[in-house]
Amino acid sequence: MFLSAILLLLLLIVFEPERWDIWLGKPYWGHGYCTEVAQELVRFGLLGVLNLDMVEARHYSRNVVSGNVMTKIGLKHIHHLPKHINKWGVLEDVEGYAISQKEFVEGVLLLGEAGFGGSALTRYE
Repeated sequence: MFLSAILLLLLLIVFEPERWDIWLGKPYWGHGYCTEVAQELVRFGLLGVLNLDMVEARHYSRNVVSGNVMTKIGLKHIHHLPKHINKWGVLEDVEGYAISQKEFVEGVLLLGEAGFGGSALTRYE
C-alpha cells in the first residue's frame, strides 16, 4: 500500500510538477517515511530531469511535525501566511519553506556524503 502511494505521487509529479503533496496515515507516523520521501522529492526536483532552480513547500501552521521534516531536509522557513487556506470551512495559517538548487548542493557538499537528513548527492537522469 505504501509503495503504491509513492508510485502515485511520482505519477503526479510527472503530470503536475509544480505541486507535490505528501500525506501519511497515522499507522505510518514516526517511522521516518515522510522525511525520506520529502528528501527524495527535493533531490529529484532540484537534481533530476525537472532541474528546478528552487523547491518550495508549505504546511498548516498547526502541523509542527511537517515543519520539522522540512527543516530536517534543509529547507528554510520563508514566510507565515495567516488565514491562507480554507480547509473544511476553517481558515488555516500556512508556513512556507524553500531551498534553492545551489543551497542544496552546497549543503550536501558542506555536510559530506550524508548531506541533509542523510541524503547523498545523486543526480537523477
